[in-house]
Amino acid sequence: MDRSDTEKRRRKLLAQTRSLYSERHSAPAVHPRYRNAYNSIYGDREDEEPASTFGLRVVFCCLLFIGFVMMDNYDLKVADVSSSQITEAVKDGVDVQAVWQELQNFAGQEDVP
Repeated sequence: MDRSDTEKRRRKLLAQTRSLYSERHSAPAVHPRYRNAYNSIYGDREDEEPASTFGLRVVFCCLLFIGFVMMDNYDLKVADVSSSQITEAVKDGVDVQAVWQELQNFAGQEDVP
């Protein structure tokens, strides 16, 4: 073996070791001989990671902002609420419990004939 073959072999072994003990793709630091037993007991870790909704929330916030800007520029009202009423509510602060109680009372009144 010459020097380049030795270096190639070292690089290959290093890549194998990194992939073997990487927590991204497989079980952490488990000898290859026992990996199947480990996975049968603990399962794959990839299934446990929840999906992120960050992108969806960002898109939703952008749409709300665009809607608010359009309401403000064109003096539109949505559900009898104008952009100035929204800004006043944000400035004053909203009592969430009072709003929730009003919604419950409103929903209860609709059910009663």
